[in-house]
Amino acid sequence: AAGDTAYWVGANADCSAGSSPSLGGVWTVGAGSVGSFTPTATGAGSRLCYSFSGLPYVLHSALTLEVRGLTGVTRLTAEAAVTLEPWVLQFQGSGNSDGDKAYYIL
Repeated sequence: AAGDTAYWVGANADCSAGSSPSLGGVWTVGAGSVGSFTPTATGAGSRLCYSFSGLPYVLHSALTLEVRGLTGVTRLTAEAAVTLEPWVLQFQGSGNSDGDKAYYIL
């Protein structure tokens, strides 16, 4: 409900760890039961701590967060792309894996 607050904690932490700015800090639920946060770190397994109307925070370990992000792209083939020739790129980051997709917008 509007006015409730929440924050994410690391995979092995509980709500006593408090909020972390890198996971978006404490955020307040607004109208329509919508909350907004901005994580600045990547990683998996963060869990939600939620407080209803100022009551103590409760860990909701079934609600997890995975933040993915690219940190770099390395060209593994020719400097310029050539029509109908493969152009191989390697993506570095957190959470990227086989099966992910990327494309260029020209």
